[in-house]
Amino acid sequence: DKSGRLVFANSGFKNLFPRVASQLAATPDREALHARLASFGYIDPAHGLDAQNDGMSTGRREAFITETRLLDDRVIRTFERPIAEGGLVVLRTDVTEERRREKSIIASRDILARQTHELIRVADFEKRANREKSVFLATMSHEIRTPMNAVIGMSDLLLDTPMSERQQEYLRTIHTSSE
Repeated sequence: DKSGRLVFANSGFKNLFPRVASQLAATPDREALHARLASFGYIDPAHGLDAQNDGMSTGRREAFITETRLLDDRVIRTFERPIAEGGLVVLRTDVTEERRREKSIIASRDILARQTHELIRVADFEKRANREKSVFLATMSHEIRTPMNAVIGMSDLLLDTPMSERQQEYLRTIHTSSE
């Protein structure tokens, strides 16, 4: 209400903070609520439940949304909106599972990015290796072909010269093997 008193807490709020639920009627205002939540180990008393100051005490007129990590590691999203009659409407939602899923998605995305980077690196390495192999084979082919052409040409010339039958057989073997 206008005085900052807790007027109503629904079952959702009571489910978020079950140990405090039975004492809500005896909680006169926001500061007392925060003190009770701290005494039951839900929140750090130094930080309270909200990341921003109470809109009623600062005169703030706009709505805002904050998220707070409780001491039990749950994450609570708070939506506050001032109302025309004075006071605030405060909605609190447990978004712990959403945050866990987001962390998991981010971790998966990071893993995927690293794997993609590694695949690109390997693909680049493979391309370089294939280019180097092609250059090597072209060079080796040339290095082998040039002397082989000389062997073929010289063996052709030698076949036209007088030699023994055995020498001619060796030379024909060289000539046919080099073709």
